[in-house]
Order: sequence, then C-alpha cells, then structure tokens
Amino acid sequence: MLCFMPQIKDRLIMEEKKMEAFEQRKQRETNKKFNKQVQLLKKEEKSQQTKTNINNVTNLRKDQSGQKREREDSINKLVDGNDEDNHRIKSQKRMKMVKLNLD
Repeated sequence: MLCFMPQIKDRLIMEEKKMEAFEQRKQRETNKKFNKQVQLLKKEEKSQQTKTNINNVTNLRKDQSGQKREREDSINKLVDGNDEDNHRIKSQKRMKMVKLNLD
C-alpha cells in the first residue's frame, strides 16, 4: 500500500493543477468580456468629452465675435458722437485704426 501513495499523491496534484488551469481560463474569459465593456464605456466618455470641448470652443468663438461687435459699436458711438453723417468717412478711418490697434 505504501508504494501506491506517491501515485495517488501525484494524481491529486495533477487534478488540482487542472482545476486551477480551468479557473484561470474561466477568469480570463470573464475579464475579456468585462474589459470590452469597460473599453466601450471609456470610448463613449472620450467621444462625449470631445463633443463638449468642440461645443465649448464654438460657443466661446461666438461670444468673442459678439464682444468684438459690441466693442466696435461702442467705439463707433464714442468716435462718431452725435453727428454721424458729417463724420462718417473720418470715423470709418478711425475705426480701422482703432481696430488694428485692438487686435
């Protein structure tokens, strides 16, 4: 009976190794599925972030262009004063000069 003990022990060790290998394969498969889902979520978040960034930039550009128009209007009012018809040509030249200085 003692001569069979090492064989039985080896068989038990092999069965344990097979069970561990099976568990590792199963874990890899579940990780693979889970990682795909996580990757898709990250991709969606990144695309959403880029969309918001693009929208923010376009809104900022629109706001800045609106502010430039407001500045030009206020400068026109200051330069032209009350007599817009008489000083129209001069004010346009002044506006070009002021605009060049602001930019």
